[in-house]
Amino acid sequence: MENRCRFLKRILQQSRKLVGLDFPMALKLNSSDFQRGGFSEEESLGVVKMLDGHIDLLEISGGTYEKMVVFLMNDESSKDNARKGEAYFIDFAHRVRSISNVPLMVTGGFRSFTFCNQVLENGELDLLGMARPFITNGNDIKGFIAGEVPKLKNLVMRTGIKQFEDAAEGGFYARQLLRLAKGKELKLNMSPTWSSNFLILHELKKALAKKLA
Repeated sequence: MENRCRFLKRILQQSRKLVGLDFPMALKLNSSDFQRGGFSEEESLGVVKMLDGHIDLLEISGGTYEKMVVFLMNDESSKDNARKGEAYFIDFAHRVRSISNVPLMVTGGFRSFTFCNQVLENGELDLLGMARPFITNGNDIKGFIAGEVPKLKNLVMRTGIKQFEDAAEGGFYARQLLRLAKGKELKLNMSPTWSSNFLILHELKKALAKKLA
């Protein structure tokens, strides 16, 4: 674990030298990558301990492009309780709280105004992170913060083929981010099937362009 964390620690140490002690530094860390033989929650907790004194804010989430667990957690049938269905990594956040005093941010699954305020008031975390709602609910964010919109809706992409569902979700949101980066309007009625192939084709296109260059 010490060797696996060496690169990360050196980045943090050198960054701190550049920005100084008064500049806030945050780090986003996977709770787990949900891959066989990959990064586990126990290993993640070990990294959290090593980060003590190096950062001012820790953000935790989970999954990878290959295993997009946060997308599958949208499925109502996969929710074993209301809290976990609302905040995917809240249980892991409690484990982090037990070993670290670093201010904590959690990203993944927060959708209802009441629940968001509840976890903040309970001190379960210090900041809420949101990603997909800012894309598919852009017009409602202001009302949500004001308490006028009680819950943000999930836009779930499904191809009907189990093996393609992760890729459909990931491809859809990647395409939206690219559109925003180019100054284009969001396009929420994209084909799930085409979206499921997007990441592969996009990375292939970039690789070919690099090779030809």
